[in-house]
Amino acid sequence: PLLNRALGTDLSPPGSIFKVITAAALLEEGASPESVIDAPTTWTLPETNSVVHNTGGACGDGSGKASLRTALVESCNT
Repeated sequence: PLLNRALGTDLSPPGSIFKVITAAALLEEGASPESVIDAPTTWTLPETNSVVHNTGGACGDGSGKASLRTALVESCNT
């Protein structure tokens, strides 16, 4: 409780927070929690060589697709 998360070194990656914003935007545009979205195992950031991985490997069943609900529950990074 005494850790200053604004200045401390034990911070959550910003993607973990941004996932909620992205999901909210999808829901606002008419998607449902069961809507199927892309969920690849890895994703290369546009115009870079940086590769984003999902913690624990595949998201959902590993098919490269997952429901919005599953993506949020499993915290898919891609």
